[in-house]
Amino acid sequence: MPILTTFFLALSMSMDAFSLSLIYGTMNINPKKQLILALIVGIFHFFMPLIGISY
Repeated sequence: MPILTTFFLALSMSMDAFSLSLIYGTMNINPKKQLILALIVGIFHFFMPLIGISY
């Protein structure tokens, strides 16, 4: 798979994870923790496909 295709796949997965984590993670926690949760999930979904390319 070309690197550019993989990059856009990783980007789309990270945006999807970010939106889901915002929805499900913001039930009863403060805004700072909401943002941290959304960023962590989004970052992991972005980098996991990129890590898979190297192995």
